[in-house]
Amino acid sequence: MRAAALCLLLVLSCAAPEHGHTPEQIAAEADFEVLMHVQETVAEPRFKLARSLDAAKMSENDFEQFIDMGHRLQLTAKRIGEISKRDFGGLDRQLTAEAAALEKFARALDGARTLKAVRSVEKTCAACHAQYR
Repeated sequence: MRAAALCLLLVLSCAAPEHGHTPEQIAAEADFEVLMHVQETVAEPRFKLARSLDAAKMSENDFEQFIDMGHRLQLTAKRIGEISKRDFGGLDRQLTAEAAALEKFARALDGARTLKAVRSVEKTCAACHAQYR
């Protein structure tokens, strides 16, 4: 019984981060579908979070969530642009820029601009999916 519990603990401690790949893994990833999955697992919960927040009452944890989102989306969008043979009409570059703005505003603890940046990212994701999915 103890061996099974120890084995389970070991497996759980080696599991992937909550939102997919680490930044280092994203930079090395060559599979388009994997990168899109990372974007989805990073973005979808944060889109939902943003819809539930009041900009004036955001917590430190909320800002940390959006810093992480902005950082990982910059990395994934850049990497998708590097490895994909598809032309996304500049939406990959637009997502990279919007994710950078999101990270910047979240680091500055600017709730209103952070939430506005999240909405911009969400619109860009939706536009890309409508056109290329």
